[in-house]
Amino acid sequence: MGIAMKNEPGILALWNDCAPNGEAEYERWYMGQHLPERVGVPGFRFGRRYTRVEGGPKFFTFYELDAPDVLWSPKYLERLGNPTDWTQRVMLDFRNTVRTACRKAGSAGTALGGHVVTFRFMGPNVPGVNLADAVKSELLPALLARDGISQAHLWIAAEEQTPANTAETDLRGEDELMSWAVIVETTRIEEATALARDDAFVARLGELYPANDPIVGTYQLMAILTSRMMEAGGA
Repeated sequence: MGIAMKNEPGILALWNDCAPNGEAEYERWYMGQHLPERVGVPGFRFGRRYTRVEGGPKFFTFYELDAPDVLWSPKYLERLGNPTDWTQRVMLDFRNTVRTACRKAGSAGTALGGHVVTFRFMGPNVPGVNLADAVKSELLPALLARDGISQAHLWIAAEEQTPANTAETDLRGEDELMSWAVIVETTRIEEATALARDDAFVARLGELYPANDPIVGTYQLMAILTSRMMEAGGA
């Protein structure tokens, strides 16, 4: 696994499908309980939810944290070990879940985009320093120079992951792990679609990490909740 760098924010990244007959309840649960519950954990800065435009799985969610080790803090592990009754019902409908604790190893840009393209590499083998340096020095600046791209990020799986067997994983099944990802935010769907279909960019990613091909997904923002929003609302 990779070595976390001092002062790097953490990311909890999730991609998943849901059983079709459970989606309505899934949405009520996510917005009514799960998203506020997670963002309410000390050290969680915000959570964002997206739905698929192209690729898959259908849902993409991520949380930004003060540091990766927030994900093995006593408060967070208590949540994993004691799911609510509602969580216990809904997690039975999770499908194809990819869940990985990451460090935010690189970032460029400032504005929040309404769409995102995720280039995700699977597996337990985390890339080394040379790949991270190439992405940060070459790819992220080049992405930001393209029309319609507002932010670009490099996420690398954290050295330590939360326990593989928890009360929640017993409900939804074993999660898959990714090794690293490039996450690109765009202002319009047209720019996101063009990037997702850019064979030259995908090939360049593959040159940096020939172990396997990236899994590409295009998503539209559904909701964002920050810790400050919760404080203002008295949550």
